[in-house]
Amino acid sequence: MKKILFFLALILMAGSISAQRMVQGVLRSDLPAEKQKTALRSARSNQTFSFDSIDFWVGDGENRAAIVLTWHDTNKIVPDNMVWGYRWSADADTISGLVLFQEVMKADPRLIGLIQYTGSMGYTINGIGYGNGGRSTVAVSFDYEGSKGHGNSYPDNAVTLASAAITNGNNTGIIDHPFNANTMGGRPVYDYDYWTAPVASSTHWFAGWYQGYWSYFVRDSYDSDFSYSGYGASSRRVQNGTWDAWSWNSFMGTTEGTDPGDNLVAATPMVWMNKKSITLNIGKSETLQAFADENYTSVDEPTWISKNENVAKVNAQGVVSAIGVGTTEIKLVSDDELFNAYCTVTVTASALQVSEYSSTVSYSDNTLRAKDLAGYTGYITNTAGSVVSSYAITSSDDVKTLSLNKGVYGFTAVKGAEKVSVKFVVK
Repeated sequence: MKKILFFLALILMAGSISAQRMVQGVLRSDLPAEKQKTALRSARSNQTFSFDSIDFWVGDGENRAAIVLTWHDTNKIVPDNMVWGYRWSADADTISGLVLFQEVMKADPRLIGLIQYTGSMGYTINGIGYGNGGRSTVAVSFDYEGSKGHGNSYPDNAVTLASAAITNGNNTGIIDHPFNANTMGGRPVYDYDYWTAPVASSTHWFAGWYQGYWSYFVRDSYDSDFSYSGYGASSRRVQNGTWDAWSWNSFMGTTEGTDPGDNLVAATPMVWMNKKSITLNIGKSETLQAFADENYTSVDEPTWISKNENVAKVNAQGVVSAIGVGTTEIKLVSDDELFNAYCTVTVTASALQVSEYSSTVSYSDNTLRAKDLAGYTGYITNTAGSVVSSYAITSSDDVKTLSLNKGVYGFTAVKGAEKVSVKFVVK
């Protein structure tokens, strides 16, 4: 009999443990029994949509991460499954998932998010909206009477506090839930189901906790699978190259949420250029054009910045001049300095025809001699135009010993806008 009672106790304990589920780092025992396999799984993922596919970038810096928002609603004239990119300085190895979420919400004037401080585990993401005409078109409201009728308790000025939070959210992109762990004596009110917005074809909005919730997925790179995260946004460490996804889950019979959509779509940017990448030979130039969504910003007097002027320079008119072999980025900044766009510039050296400088540069017996070119950088290229060797010319009678296969090669010496080019033959 004791063995039977012990066995039953184990079963009950196992059932109790399986009901204790982590959603965004919060322990939940209110979810129904699992109807899908219980092991954490890899979500179906689009592995062709890379950073190069992203059009809307927030912030600036060498590190990059992406965020995917999937509402899983239908009959919309705006995409259901959108992607934004975020950049930050390499001086900070990681940022939190909360920072990634908040900064993107704040930067895109069409996005609005509801977040709540729940205590020692940090913040939960409770609602996400997108309005094609701006975040204020997502007419979020708080159903105070409905939530109170469900048994939730509030301070006397609850309606005023909720209204102020929504107004602030329309301005900043973040609705900071007023009934949080700090204001409610350590017991936040999980009333997200009562933060609602009218359904419209040009907007998205879902918020909830009991009738649905935002499930969190992460992956290390675009060519790997998303995995469900039991951690919350505050605990998530976002690294260079990683991806976060927030996916609405209306099927409450799973501990793993609902997979993010597979048909990823780049969120339309506020500013952009006519090209996202260009390749130029040294000495050549190309003009970039700036465009903007005039509902939100302008580029009548844009700012153009080259990340490395030793590779390429850009003037006030967007004319990019190739200076030295390498890769850099040209950044476009909107007139109000709120939005950025980027173009990758690759500069190559090519084999050019013999010039009047042929007497300055000579080749014989595996030795290349350059006269009166101190301070230049020399590039040796093959017939395909690829650089096979480069070096700094340090003296007025510079001698370089080479080890090249037979064939025709080009030599280009560059200093600023000055250039010397010849061809030579290795027999």
